[in-house]
Amino acid sequence: MQHLPEEQQALYTAIAQNELTTVLEIIREKSVDFSGDTESTPIIAAVKSRRYRIMALLIKWGVDLSRVDTLGCIALHYAAAYNDRTATLLLCHYGSPTDVKNNAGITPLTLAIAKNHFDIVQSLVDNGATVYPQEDEWKPQSLPLVTASFFGHLNILKYLLNVEATELQKNEHMYYALCAASFTGRLELVEFLIDKGTRFTSSHYNRRSPLVLAIENKHDSIVDILISNGANVNERDREGLTPLMHAVLSDNPYAVSRLLLHDDGCDNCGTTEKRRN
Repeated sequence: MQHLPEEQQALYTAIAQNELTTVLEIIREKSVDFSGDTESTPIIAAVKSRRYRIMALLIKWGVDLSRVDTLGCIALHYAAAYNDRTATLLLCHYGSPTDVKNNAGITPLTLAIAKNHFDIVQSLVDNGATVYPQEDEWKPQSLPLVTASFFGHLNILKYLLNVEATELQKNEHMYYALCAASFTGRLELVEFLIDKGTRFTSSHYNRRSPLVLAIENKHDSIVDILISNGANVNERDREGLTPLMHAVLSDNPYAVSRLLLHDDGCDNCGTTEKRRN
């Protein structure tokens, strides 16, 4: 931690050592938040140390639960990262914002999803964390469903899909989740999303389709299942390229063969060939 004034350093030391009386004396005389310190905050320090009584004391004295550190994280980010359900529930109960994005655009919810902390995901959703943010508030790679698919957490993906949303929101987010699963080679998640009726094209013309992402990353089993389930093999992207062109450019002979067989009306011929995946 950066060099701090004596009283601030004393507070952090007292938090780390779980000295409740000392913490109380310092915040009575000084402040529960020190404006000059941005590397951390007292409540973040308490969360990192799992000092629940000190967390409660700081909250009682009006600590700012929305205050960020140099990474743009609030205390709830750390509770989620450390899989600390007690801290998560305590912070949420006393009004911590749930949708704050850190400097990398990550919310406490997407952080918990990435780390496969299922109980934290449930707690955050129960306390109002946004599962389907509006389109102008996100980038596809930071969406909760996309995060679950990217890291291969099927149990979390199933849970999130049960959260209520408009049909339009759910369709678009499921599409990007399919893109993420196709990109990372998560065959089980691709099959699950297809079974859930996820479409293969997006209203955003400039983005790679699931089929192209699977081709480029040589996930041949996923290429096969997407084609077998009706992915458009003739769709052109904004550069005018078809999936077959991407297969050639990506030096993916299996995908080239599979696409040509499909064009010849032999949709199942390629399924018996040896695949990489």
